Amino acid sequence: MGSEPRFAELALGLLLRGGGATTDGDRAKQVGDWDRFREFARRNVILVRGHDVLEREGVPVEEGFAEAVAPERRRIERTVRFIAELGAMCGRHDIEFVFTKAFQHYPDMGHDVDLLVLDRSNRIDSLVGQSFKSVRGADSLINRVAGKTSWEVEGEPTPLEVHHGRLGHVGEHNVYPGILFRRRAQVQIAGITTCVPSPEDQLIVQVLQRIYAHLSLRVSDVVHTARLLGHDMDWDYIVETTRQIGVFGGLCCYLRSVDEICQGLGERAVRVETWRHLGQSGWGNIRLGRWHYRFPVVRVCGRLYGEKLARDLASADWASAGRLLLLPPLAVAAAGRAVLRRAGQGRSRPSPGRKVEGDAEAPV
Repeated sequence: MGSEPRFAELALGLLLRGGGATTDGDRAKQVGDWDRFREFARRNVILVRGHDVLEREGVPVEEGFAEAVAPERRRIERTVRFIAELGAMCGRHDIEFVFTKAFQHYPDMGHDVDLLVLDRSNRIDSLVGQSFKSVRGADSLINRVAGKTSWEVEGEPTPLEVHHGRLGHVGEHNVYPGILFRRRAQVQIAGITTCVPSPEDQLIVQVLQRIYAHLSLRVSDVVHTARLLGHDMDWDYIVETTRQIGVFGGLCCYLRSVDEICQGLGERAVRVETWRHLGQSGWGNIRLGRWHYRFPVVRVCGRLYGEKLARDLASADWASAGRLLLLPPLAVAAAGRAVLRRAGQGRSRPSPGRKVEGDAEAPV
């Protein structure tokens, strides 16, 4: 694992404590491998914040690290304007929308824009095609099943992913988007006004994304969740909603994982009184992989998807249950394509400067 545990401890200490701890500042002066730390920060969506907090701590930032931040700031500034344009387009055409994850790591930002609309038709896609110079992305089979479309827009460095009235790895959450929309909030951030989920729904969306879809947690996810939990949350709503949509176990797993990571720094993310809402345990320990934190995937996913399927069957939600039953064949198909792709890469020599991504987030 090299320096990654040290990088994770350093980044979490600085970001969770706001750069105020002397010991964290002292550790930062021993970053050592700045190239690897830059890649760790990029993959964990903390490049901008990491740079800024190190500067505030008076740490001399290596030139290559600082040079990587400037284009990232420009990408984020352009993406914020793109989000404003998308929101204005939806407003003009009376399309209800919410940007599910766009600003949860701001001033950092993820590497695509997730736009959720309740309309399951292709109307929003037609509008994107008419309003921007854009081309449809190469959608995977899973994305087509999940009701997601991707777009590459000319002049925009961040691709767009449109969710058509569904959430989840295979679009299994067909009720929850309507619940989320009833509580969405308008926020002013980065000079624009737009619609985002309520804090409670931000937490639930994190659970759906990181536990059920990506099977890992990033440093940015831990920081975002710890900050959410620092405020008063409507736990009755969170527990009732996650039970209703069959992901209460995922909520417990996610929060115990975040709390375990924070306890490694001598911090607590989840208040003691909150645990009375969250009785489930036995998820196993979370550990840092090459770049991200990972939990025991087979044990956790088998338990959680079994819970979700049982809930759907009990509530006669046949559409959701049917989609969950598609997961095994889709997973086999995705694994087969990955094997063929790696075999093809093995037969061809990478060209100079070609970027090879490591530790890609695994499909279910």
